[in-house]
Amino acid sequence: MTLKNLFLLFLIFFSAFLYSQTITPIADLKQNDSNGVPIDTGQVFTVTGIVTSSNQLGNSGPGTIQDKTGSISVYGSSFANSVNIGDSVIVTAVLSQYAGLAELNPNFSSDVKVISSNHEVSPVIVTIQQIISQQWDGVEDYEGKLIRLNNVSISGSGSFTGGTSGQNYDISDTTGTL
Repeated sequence: MTLKNLFLLFLIFFSAFLYSQTITPIADLKQNDSNGVPIDTGQVFTVTGIVTSSNQLGNSGPGTIQDKTGSISVYGSSFANSVNIGDSVIVTAVLSQYAGLAELNPNFSSDVKVISSNHEVSPVIVTIQQIISQQWDGVEDYEGKLIRLNNVSISGSGSFTGGTSGQNYDISDTTGTL
């Protein structure tokens, strides 16, 4: 065996070791207790998915990723500032919740690995009635998911800003109001 072949073999085994974490489907993290808190809060998980938001809500996020099973928020600047919408990523982080939102909290930028970029991100088109009539059986179907509501009107006016406690806006479509 040549030195080149040995080196290639080493790279293959080293890469397999680096990515040998058990990948958990996002849907497995979304089971909540009766208080709306994920039942696996405090445990470390590795997930993979496509970034649907990064730092659009601020330098600490939360951003979001989706896989074929669901979606979840990822909080922290080590995620929000190191990824772009459409990146395929692997994230290893602690599962937690904030204000009823399940989220992953990576500690370091090394807990976030970009695998590839420029993947298409398509929202799921839903109605307000579909959001209201979710089963709410411990899993919130649309939590963290990139959705699109068509033909929505907003009651209210002013400066639409995030991070403001108690500031809510009603939206309506032909199926209901939320």
